[in-house]
Amino acid sequence: MDNDKQKTDKATLPVEARRAINRCNLPAVILGGLHFQRAPSPLYIDGVAELHRTLFAELDKLPTTEARARHFIDAMTVRFRLHALDEAGFSSEQRFDRSR
Repeated sequence: MDNDKQKTDKATLPVEARRAINRCNLPAVILGGLHFQRAPSPLYIDGVAELHRTLFAELDKLPTTEARARHFIDAMTVRFRLHALDEAGFSSEQRFDRSR
């Protein structure tokens, strides 16, 4: 086997990033690869389409990418209470350990 072939046969992600079970239609080695970054394909996360059927139907009706993006951001802001973080359980006094 020549050196060029050996280089391309090696895994592109560390072992801890390659799990046998994931929650989407593409394995981690594909998602973490340069090819996917350059030419992405649809990503389906288990249960999201079914759980958020109404949101996707609303997005499908909007005429432009900008309108869909704005609606999506608004929906996420409401869903995760980003406009009222204290109601979502966050407080300005909380300290986070960001070392993990």
